[in-house]
Amino acid sequence: MNVPVSEKSVDEKSADEHFKKGEESLCDEEYALAIEHFTEAIMLRDNAEDYSKRCLAYLNCGQYYSAMIDLEKAIELREMNTPVSKKSSDEKSANEHFKKGEESLCDKEYALAIEHFTEAITLRDNAEDYSRRGLAYLNCGQYHKAEEDFRKTIELRKDPDEKKRERDFNLYGKACFSVRHCSNNMDIKQLTEAITLEGNADDYSKRGLAYLKHGKDYEAMKDLEKAIELRKDPNYKRDFYLYGRASFEVWHYNYSSKESKELELNYLTEMIKLRGNAENYSRRGRFYFERENYHKAIEDLEKAIELRENPDKYDDNGRDYNLYGEAYFEIGDYDKAIEIFLKIIELYDKDYSGYYWCGRAYFYKKNYEYALDYFTEHIELTEENHRNNISSTFWRGLAYLEIELYEDAIKDFTKIITIIIDFETHCPSNSQNLRHAFNRDAYVYYYSDAYFLRGTAEFRNGNYEKANIDFAKAIEIKRL
Repeated sequence: MNVPVSEKSVDEKSADEHFKKGEESLCDEEYALAIEHFTEAIMLRDNAEDYSKRCLAYLNCGQYYSAMIDLEKAIELREMNTPVSKKSSDEKSANEHFKKGEESLCDKEYALAIEHFTEAITLRDNAEDYSRRGLAYLNCGQYHKAEEDFRKTIELRKDPDEKKRERDFNLYGKACFSVRHCSNNMDIKQLTEAITLEGNADDYSKRGLAYLKHGKDYEAMKDLEKAIELRKDPNYKRDFYLYGRASFEVWHYNYSSKESKELELNYLTEMIKLRGNAENYSRRGRFYFERENYHKAIEDLEKAIELRENPDKYDDNGRDYNLYGEAYFEIGDYDKAIEIFLKIIELYDKDYSGYYWCGRAYFYKKNYEYALDYFTEHIELTEENHRNNISSTFWRGLAYLEIELYEDAIKDFTKIITIIIDFETHCPSNSQNLRHAFNRDAYVYYYSDAYFLRGTAEFRNGNYEKANIDFAKAIEIKRL
């Protein structure tokens, strides 16, 4: 206040002292004590700042309704300080609409309140009108419009003389938000009422998000599907993203369910119908690939590659090309797989998987010399990557075994055993990382089979004692 201390009444001085102590308690997060001091100040004077500060204390200790009442009082007191002489006829008319809007708000006639506050807004650009209309929107579940009005409120409070009002409206919006969320189902109930009245895309989208937050994934899917249908805008990504999240949750927690798989597939197919871009074909292609439907995976991945804007950009295409080639490999079309993986080698100089898969494809074509060349190239390029290096070394050892180069086969299988033993013995944390890099079955597969195949090579090479030791070790590991 601007009144000199010497001119203040005894009550005013006492109120200032309580106000100061209240602020100190607020800073110390002693909210109950702060409320007591601000209440004492309010009993001594009718001051907007006292109500505003007590509102903040109420807000911090979760008493949202009391906070709302104090903020309304603070706004009322500040509004009373506006000189009547400055108000135009439009201003008076706007005030009449504002008053009627307040009455409608108190009577919970939110649609009528919105009409009155909208009339006031057409007559003047006033933060309070937007704030109260925002509250009306909030109460009837139209959260997006409420958010816009509260944002406009903050925008209008940028005048330096209006800083205290700006704070009041920020707190008011926060209090309203907290009240709306003090019950888990309140937002769903309000949105359901809004859908009953209007049922537009925004309402279904918001309720879908609310269902998703409360773990009602199937209900969320249905609402978001309805929002997508009503919006008819394939570029509106938010609904698609939320629908994908909901359908994933339904599918993830019911993985073995035939119905859940169909839901996931239906979602991906609908996404393609609405927006048939590369990413959506890629996602459905991966879905088919993971479920071993390789022919359909090939169709979708081929379409995804075709639709890519930058065919030579690894980030977009590397994953699709790899799965595309692996799908052909899985159906036994090794020539086509080789063609695709050679394309990967040509396009992406940092993706070495093409060498590995070409080696695998040539191995199954029984062209072991070519297989050896590609496995060796892959081993040299991935020397620091134990997972990739072990895989190629393993298959190169098999190729040596097939062409009866037993000493070379023994070297490769010994290398695998040495890497794993070294990890197990000297670097337990790295050993754990290696176990994570492979799943348990794959880890046991490489470790035990390396002993078994080295034993096979030793046996064929006439070293029967060494062979028996390796066979026994392979059986021991299998039993772990």
